Amino acid sequence: MAKFYLIGGHDFDLKNNYIARRLLELSHCKIPRILFFSAAALDQEKAVSSFKKEFNGLKYHFELADLKNSTKNEIIFKIKDADIYYFCGGNTTKLMEYLYESGYDKLLIDLAHTNKIIAGVSAGAIIWTKFGLTDTESYCDHENYYNYKKIDGLGILDFAFCPHFNLGDRCLYFRQMLKDVNVAYALDEDTAIYIDGTKTEIFKAKRSLNIYKFLKDENYIMNKMEVQKIVTLGPSGTFSEVACKKLSEYEGKDYQIELYPTISMAAKKIAEYGFGILPFENTLDGYVQETLDMLHKYDLYIDKDISVPVHFKFVSKSNDIKNVKKIYVQFKAKGQCLDFINKYGFEVIETESNVTSYERLKNSGPTYGAIIPMHINDSLFKLEILNVEDSENNITRFLVLKKNQDIPIDSDITCSLILDAKKDEPGILIEALVKFYALKINLSAIMSRPTKEELGKYFFYTEFKTCKNIKEISSLIERINEEGNFKIKCLGFYKSL
Repeated sequence: MAKFYLIGGHDFDLKNNYIARRLLELSHCKIPRILFFSAAALDQEKAVSSFKKEFNGLKYHFELADLKNSTKNEIIFKIKDADIYYFCGGNTTKLMEYLYESGYDKLLIDLAHTNKIIAGVSAGAIIWTKFGLTDTESYCDHENYYNYKKIDGLGILDFAFCPHFNLGDRCLYFRQMLKDVNVAYALDEDTAIYIDGTKTEIFKAKRSLNIYKFLKDENYIMNKMEVQKIVTLGPSGTFSEVACKKLSEYEGKDYQIELYPTISMAAKKIAEYGFGILPFENTLDGYVQETLDMLHKYDLYIDKDISVPVHFKFVSKSNDIKNVKKIYVQFKAKGQCLDFINKYGFEVIETESNVTSYERLKNSGPTYGAIIPMHINDSLFKLEILNVEDSENNITRFLVLKKNQDIPIDSDITCSLILDAKKDEPGILIEALVKFYALKINLSAIMSRPTKEELGKYFFYTEFKTCKNIKEISSLIERINEEGNFKIKCLGFYKSL
């Protein structure tokens, strides 16, 4: 079955091609081949021009499918090479009439059974659904009121659809049409809904725009659909935000990133909401101790980990580094750029985040500098020295955390554990670890952290990569727990991006 990307329309004054960009990303092609169907357009040349305006600056290959001036064999030949079938907006009534009269309705039904992406805007979206609200006659003179109509689509998707929901008084008319359908969607302009089998995702070019779902079981109450939130460490511009965007790109999903100023605050929200990312380990600076504590404190599972290259630069308003006496640097970044800092003997002012270092430097004089991420750019600074970290291979590992555990099918996985000793006796830890050795499991790390319950009481974090059967490892963990000397908390079996 094809994947459907239905768009609520375009507001070209928005100057935002986010909806177009997300479509290309969903194709997972470096340069997607788009076959553009113009049959709904009253003016084909204008429709093509509008499309290219919407996709301006994006990489794609364009091919026109002119149903009215091409043979069926020519169209079929073009269909085979395309990654995305794109149906423009226009006159829904005339489009449906043309499809049935020409017999192209059968061709479109065949397209729906491919594994490609079918994108449709307004009329080009309605045709795939059970029925939709069309404004075909809305611009005619009807004593200043809109003449909206219900129009049947091909019924490939078993729901009703209303585009341009933020224009006019469509809500009143659309709800009156929903007596014979179980589900309906209404989309503002510059929003889209992506349907891949049973999975549904939404995309919005601006947060103020909306997508609504109507359910028969709920008496067609308007339910606003929200983009899934992901919690991480802020402020905006941090490597944590970069990790969130990398996850979004990898999964082809749109996330609303929610930022918190400290790891403990972010962890609390992740435990509450159930989805987030925290920094965990750096090549130069080791494990993030506070994240280890949060894994011990909250019931969270590691879903996957993400490695992000971390590169810093030194910036200043002065054009001569000899004039710089003090620098702002985030406490973790300081540990990763010590060689550079010591070389010039700067007085260090530690900050809570790399973005804070950047913001404070903007309000400081030329005797100040800052170490900030490479991806932050500002023409305000006259001096810029790149790659000031101690090693070129500087990487931070981030954990994707969830409330529930999804065990991967793949055998090449990582397992993370927290060991809490129930007794304080010599050799307790080695008794547990030797059992992993017996299974030829290579523990790649072991870290101790205070439980914060009493002096001298610690928990241990350990992890290992394994190709073994997960049931065999789970059974070992159960046996150790049953012996009573240790309580082992399995943080999850997970893959690395």
